[in-house]
Amino acid sequence: MTTLIGAFMQAEPLEQRKLLDLSEVDTQLKRLNHQLRSLPQHEELKTLNAQRLSIAELVVASDTHLSDHALELERIESDLVPANERLVRNQARAHDGSVTDPRAVSTLLSEIDHLVGRISKLEDDQLELMQLIEDETSERDSLLAKRSSIESEMRELIRTRDAESAVIQSSITDLQADRAQLVAGISAGLLKDYERVAARWGTGAATLKSGTCTGCGLGADAATIKAYSAAKPDVVMHCEQCGRVLVRS
Repeated sequence: MTTLIGAFMQAEPLEQRKLLDLSEVDTQLKRLNHQLRSLPQHEELKTLNAQRLSIAELVVASDTHLSDHALELERIESDLVPANERLVRNQARAHDGSVTDPRAVSTLLSEIDHLVGRISKLEDDQLELMQLIEDETSERDSLLAKRSSIESEMRELIRTRDAESAVIQSSITDLQADRAQLVAGISAGLLKDYERVAARWGTGAATLKSGTCTGCGLGADAATIKAYSAAKPDVVMHCEQCGRVLVRS
């Protein structure tokens, strides 16, 4: 039972010692939660995901280029069909003698020359675009393969992270059950005092050993040590440096 006498809280020494058990459990919980947050897979996944997103942007850009090239190639091929058909017709007219007027023949031959040049240019552009499409497709396929490899690596990391997390979480759950049992045996006033300090330092109690608080590691001066020694066993004392409840050994 905990009582308040004057400015001092009082609790049975056995109840005070329960705070050390609670402090040990809280220390383990703090360590396990830090371990859970600090699993190496977290940073590795973060790095790989950044790479995956960067590759995804490159894939989108590559698909856009391929779409543009395909449209341009379609335009060139649609221009080649009538140009070739007109060239065939004009060449046939030039050779079958159906055009006899000298000026008309000259005009026809000029058009044939123009068509030959235009078709040659279109075919060059067609070949260039076909090469660009081949190169771009190869680059995009390489990016897709790299992204697939990264995603496979990420899935494996997630698997190992989740497996390790499950083990740690199981230990946390067990410790939380232990903590609940300990808390049930500590009076509300003393527990509130402990939790107030624990909110700052992670734990709210430490052993007083040779005049030193084992929580913060700082020793008390001679006058304080004398006061500690003179205090009755049921008086709840605090470290003047960190505020932890000091449990006498």
